[in-house]
Amino acid sequence: MQVWFAIIAIVAFAFLIARAMREKAEKQRVESSHESEVTHHITEPLMGILGFMMAIIWADGEPDNTQIDATFAMLKNRFRLDDDEAPQAMGAASGLLHTAKDKDALLRDLGRLIRRNYSDREIIDFDEVLVELTEVKCEPTRAQLRILQVFRTQTGVTV
Repeated sequence: MQVWFAIIAIVAFAFLIARAMREKAEKQRVESSHESEVTHHITEPLMGILGFMMAIIWADGEPDNTQIDATFAMLKNRFRLDDDEAPQAMGAASGLLHTAKDKDALLRDLGRLIRRNYSDREIIDFDEVLVELTEVKCEPTRAQLRILQVFRTQTGVTV
């Protein structure tokens, strides 16, 4: 009788382990498919930093004219976009941000995209751009600082 209990216990234990392994594999599959779903249509690594710029100015709701003008000026001066390209880039990045099902996952994916495609010096320059955007309306807000921290974590910037 004890042998049967031992066999049943072993089978139940094996079943639980198999189920846990299936759940873990499914979770990893979903996470990896989400990253490719979010970033597969981004053909230009610049969209990564533009996504973070839009996240910063939209962090506390709809941006005001000061934030929009500052972003537009940065796109023209730092990224050398012309008067037609800058609004298109802002619109594309805002669209990407607002259509994302999970904005935090999108920002993590964009951070990894930036890390893979830019040098350390360029990433530090991007960090400076984001800091400038957080200071457009005086002091950075908690929401803006959280986005800045995601950027720094994903790209390896330490302050």
